[in-house]
Amino acid sequence: MSTFNAFYVRRKATAKVTRSAVLSVYPNARVEIFDNFIGGLLSGDELEPQEQKLSALSARLETDVIWVTFQTTAGSFAYHHWHSGTHQRALTYGYIKEGRWDRVEGVAEPWEDFFWDKESLERCLELAKSDAERKKLKKLWSDGVLIKGSEVPYPGSDLAVETIMEHYGFGY
Repeated sequence: MSTFNAFYVRRKATAKVTRSAVLSVYPNARVEIFDNFIGGLLSGDELEPQEQKLSALSARLETDVIWVTFQTTAGSFAYHHWHSGTHQRALTYGYIKEGRWDRVEGVAEPWEDFFWDKESLERCLELAKSDAERKKLKKLWSDGVLIKGSEVPYPGSDLAVETIMEHYGFGY
C-alpha cells in the first residue's frame, strides 16, 4: 500500500520561523523547503489532520496551510485548505465509505477543474447503465460541483494530490 501524508505552509515569515512552526504541530515531520512553501511529510499512519492545530497555525502565521493525503490501495484522498485560520475547503473521498465523496465543504478551488475533464466524463458514460444515468453524469460535469455521497468524479487519489502540488508549486 502506498500512502502519502503531508501538509504545507505558505512562507510569509522566514524559513526558520516557518520550519519551527511546522515542527511545533508535528515534531516528527520530515521538513522540505520549496520556493513558496515549507512542507511537513508525515508517516503513513497519520491519516487524519489535526484540524484545530493546523487552523491555529494558519491563523498564527496569517497564511495558507494545505493538507493532502492519498492511499493508493484504498483509493482514498483528502484535502484541506486553511487561510489565516479559516477552513476554506475540505474534501475527503473513500474514508468513511469506499468509493464515495465523504466530505465536500467550502468553495471549489481552481485546481479542482481537473476533476471535470472530458476523458473522465467519457469513462463514466461508458460505465453508465441507462440513458437517465448518462444524463445525470453530463449535468454533473456541466455543473462542475462535487457532491457528498457521490461516487464520481473519481479523484484518482495520487493524481489529485499531484494536481494540487503542481498548482501550488510544491512536490513529492
